Amino acid sequence: MLRIGSSLLNPCETLTGICARYKEYFKKYKFSIVPYDDDKDNILSVIASLGERIDLLVGAFNSRKMHACAHYFILGSYRLCAALPAGHPLAGKKSLHLRDLHGERLMMVKTGDTELLDDFATMLKAEHPQITIEETDYYYDMDTFNQCGQKEVLLLTLDAWKHVHPGLVTVPLAVKSRIPYGILHARTPSRNVSEFLEILKTVLHEREAH
Repeated sequence: MLRIGSSLLNPCETLTGICARYKEYFKKYKFSIVPYDDDKDNILSVIASLGERIDLLVGAFNSRKMHACAHYFILGSYRLCAALPAGHPLAGKKSLHLRDLHGERLMMVKTGDTELLDDFATMLKAEHPQITIEETDYYYDMDTFNQCGQKEVLLLTLDAWKHVHPGLVTVPLAVKSRIPYGILHARTPSRNVSEFLEILKTVLHEREAH
């Protein structure tokens, strides 16, 4: 039995979809989906306890603190986007260049814990000082998206989260930066988890070969 965590911001469909598509490789496994709370104050304790109630989590986990608690198996990458209140003048665009955000306030995680986003913030401050950055917590939860709508500001987000809040529109940013996503598991995984990840690695390698 493998226990796969699933939440609003970090649903497990990416992993369960792979397992369903290549079920002949995973026929020895049974899966149990375990819901957990995205609360920003508790997410580190959830990750630190991997292997107890939950074996695997799927999502964008680029925090240094998260990586200190668990190991990471990369599956792909997400696009950086901006979430905007539905009535915002930029909400109808198919993509946004950074110059489109001049004069806007942009909420994003505070610097110090995620190298890729730290670099992105540094670039914004140097090359696009016309964008006002408002730092929020290291980790997003539903309250982060609520604040975006209530304060009528933009939120740096991911394409994976485009359906999180019905009052927000998510538009891709025309930038090269992408955020890796994948599977978090205990630093010392069980034999069952280790074998599963080896099979998954084989499946993904064969998929890329075709």
